[in-house]
Amino acid sequence: MKEILVRPTILAWYNNKQFDVHNKKLNINNALDAMYELREDLKKRDYILKTIDTGDLIKSKAIIFADIEHIDPYLKKCVKLGLKDKMILIMTESPLIKPHQYTKRNHDKFKYILTWSDDLIDNKKYFRYYIPQILFKTPKKKVPFNKKRFMCMVNANKIAIGEGELYSERKKASLFLEKKIKDYDVYGMEWNKNQFKLITFLHTIKNFHKLNLKRALYLIDYIFNIRKLKSYKGPVESVTETMSKYKFCLCYENADNYRGYVTEKIFNCFNARCVPIYWGAPNITDYVPANTFIDRKKFRSDDELLQFLKDMKEKEYEKYIKNINRFLKSEKADKFSIDHFKRIMNKIL
Repeated sequence: MKEILVRPTILAWYNNKQFDVHNKKLNINNALDAMYELREDLKKRDYILKTIDTGDLIKSKAIIFADIEHIDPYLKKCVKLGLKDKMILIMTESPLIKPHQYTKRNHDKFKYILTWSDDLIDNKKYFRYYIPQILFKTPKKKVPFNKKRFMCMVNANKIAIGEGELYSERKKASLFLEKKIKDYDVYGMEWNKNQFKLITFLHTIKNFHKLNLKRALYLIDYIFNIRKLKSYKGPVESVTETMSKYKFCLCYENADNYRGYVTEKIFNCFNARCVPIYWGAPNITDYVPANTFIDRKKFRSDDELLQFLKDMKEKEYEKYIKNINRFLKSEKADKFSIDHFKRIMNKIL
């Protein structure tokens, strides 16, 4: 069988662990499912998909890079070997997180690029990448409206310094909500910890010129863990099962100034039948109907948003759930499916 190689985004996924969907520690929130299913699909064409460390760069049919790292030995090696005509880049992160990934110099190293960015797509070199989801995944048990807790947020505690970042807004909203309501809970990794890390230091130095007073104060709070969240409940085993116990979920993307940047976050809410409070892509309604989520940008403050949510009756709430169910079965949602991802990859490969 001919080899197609993939350079994983996470070190733990090397040695073909990227296809180990039964490993619960690695396949968090079904993160491995898309590549696993693509691998199974490619077998029908007599191709074998392998992680880059287990294959032959020269003999391979294609080499897929899932994002570019600051220091990327495999990318450097492929460029040195002159393998551009078989190299494909899938860009999942925004310029806020990986600015180096959006330079012409790096793009010139690849034959094809799959991206979420509406501003880059030309269907020649740049193709639309919809981050693949498991659609219409349902919770094990349906929780009635009157039994659900009010609101939650499921995010890791991270930081990025730059225009449009929403990490600080997550913390700001959480501090407000935990004072105002008893049944608000935060889940995820790295909350309520000091963040004395080399990566934080390097990120700060590199982006020091972007600091203003607001960002500097948030950075200090992040590093020294000054404002702890009383609502923090720890990490979760299942995002879907956890969210299903709540009426609403704060669903803030990492940034709000990138057209087309629609990630798994809003679909996590949909699968849990939990209504998202969305803040992110300015053109979100090009991809997701407006009647399936609550647009945070329409409210002047967290206080105004909270009052709107408190006033919502069960009948109105259930309309959102019905609209979510309808959307998940639609052609519009299918673009975010693993099947659609496989179709795009098979076309390019």
